[in-house]
Amino acid sequence: MDASKVWVEGNLTNVTCSPQLPQQLAKDGSIELTFTAADGYELPNSVTVTNATKTWNQATGKLTISNPTDNVMVTVEAVKYYTVTWKPAGGNWSGDTNDKVVK
Repeated sequence: MDASKVWVEGNLTNVTCSPQLPQQLAKDGSIELTFTAADGYELPNSVTVTNATKTWNQATGKLTISNPTDNVMVTVEAVKYYTVTWKPAGGNWSGDTNDKVVK
């Protein structure tokens, strides 16, 4: 392998990544990855990246990796959620009766 490049690999649970991992990255370069959670899951508040600088945006699923010092491992584990529907007994309720509960 070219000494000026490193590998970016993934340890992904219930998410997909675009572009797919592994990818090569120049030691002075950066890469933007986009993650999508599987049905019934949400992207996590944070992700783990070893041997590089990261910027994570949970709302968009975008992860920017830069300044790698060695091969990079990206760990992303989506969080399961459940939709709970509740209906009050008697009386009226004005509001949403669906709540998303993250486990």
